[in-house]
Amino acid sequence: MPKPSDIPPCPQGLARPPSDRVVQEYKIHLITPLFGGGVDVRMNDPSRPIRESAIRGQLRFWWRATRGRRFGHTSALSQQEEAIFGSTQFPSPLCVEVESFASPAFVEKTAFQSGPARYALFALQDGDQLIREGLEFRLKLTWISVRELALRRKAQNKERLQSRREPLPPQIEDIADDLRDAVWAWVNFGGLGGRTRRGLGSLLGKEVDGKGNVTRELAPRSVAEIEVWFRSAEQRFGRPPDSAAQWPRLGEHLFYRPQAESPVDAWLTIVALFREFRQGAIGRDQPHPGGRPGRSHFPEPETIRETIRNRDRRGGTHPPLKGVPADAFPRAEFGLPIVFQFQRNEVEQTVLYPRLGEQLSERMASPLILKPLCLADGTAVPAIIPLDVPWFTDVDLTLGGRNNVRRTFPLSAVRRRSLAAYPNSPLAASPDGSAIEAFLAFAQNADNFRRV
Repeated sequence: MPKPSDIPPCPQGLARPPSDRVVQEYKIHLITPLFGGGVDVRMNDPSRPIRESAIRGQLRFWWRATRGRRFGHTSALSQQEEAIFGSTQFPSPLCVEVESFASPAFVEKTAFQSGPARYALFALQDGDQLIREGLEFRLKLTWISVRELALRRKAQNKERLQSRREPLPPQIEDIADDLRDAVWAWVNFGGLGGRTRRGLGSLLGKEVDGKGNVTRELAPRSVAEIEVWFRSAEQRFGRPPDSAAQWPRLGEHLFYRPQAESPVDAWLTIVALFREFRQGAIGRDQPHPGGRPGRSHFPEPETIRETIRNRDRRGGTHPPLKGVPADAFPRAEFGLPIVFQFQRNEVEQTVLYPRLGEQLSERMASPLILKPLCLADGTAVPAIIPLDVPWFTDVDLTLGGRNNVRRTFPLSAVRRRSLAAYPNSPLAASPDGSAIEAFLAFAQNADNFRRV
């Protein structure tokens, strides 16, 4: 066997030039508390609070929701997604690196025992921790140039032909704009960790050069700029087809209240508004003397009582409400599953799950993102970002868990016109009897939210 020193060097003219690399860096600020985000569910990682794999997942989601929304079918979407994020057949051209600037500061769940934050954090358990807002980190994205991508596609097609599969188009697009728009959407509408659709883990991001100098603001510079800022981005993404969404897509509208405040205050403002719609005067009678909650105006309690206990077994504490539907779950539009618990264990714990035909699902993430939309100066406005999502076909009312379905309700139990017509209906502002439409109308009428 020859020694390494015996092997002649590669001739100068035949040496392959190094791969072209494109580098873009970002400076990211955490503007609301972060829940979870570690390797283990619900847990923070003190040594590595921000993980590259989590960011890759977020970028993939937001690329689909923005640049990917122009595709009409999953096949076309998958082809372009593979070119950006890779697959088992095509190595990812993207490298994600995170550099944290400081150790995170933690806060216990007990710091949020009252007020709107408690409503957003209801899913937290005793002992759960959050990372305080204020954490900063540097994000570095590196990807190969379009020239190198074309060489990879050529090699990929050679393998496909050898295995008698149809080759992919030889032309391959530059992915720079796709990645920059995915980062733009992620830092403005997404976040890190759990419960990002209720404002946790929200971010402010800026493009920077290698020395840390800001080269582009990702957030709107002022409240007055929000509409133009959002519309110009929509034009870059392309208009989605008229067909129903097959994956979550950024909607065509943005709702915001045009008063800037601190990011945490803006977060509490939007959470308080959502709580008011669901649990305040719109959603239920005023509390009884002693603080006991009044009866809900939504039809879910009546539906559960009638389905689980039936009319003959109902006690006198909660007699049937006249005119309130007993076959409806409009709040399922806000996301599933929903856990229903009754005072004094009047009815055992019930859980509502989504169903897609014969396929049983465990959850459907909320189509509404409620969060502080940060401005370039570090202030924020309360914002609602609707997503177009694939809808379920039915909902299963279960007693105690997924394996004990008591009744399956059709999609008409979630949205129909008659749900806006009964006395004191919280959905009266929606002609179609939609909880989402009614909440958006409530935000615009009660708290001066504007629609872009």
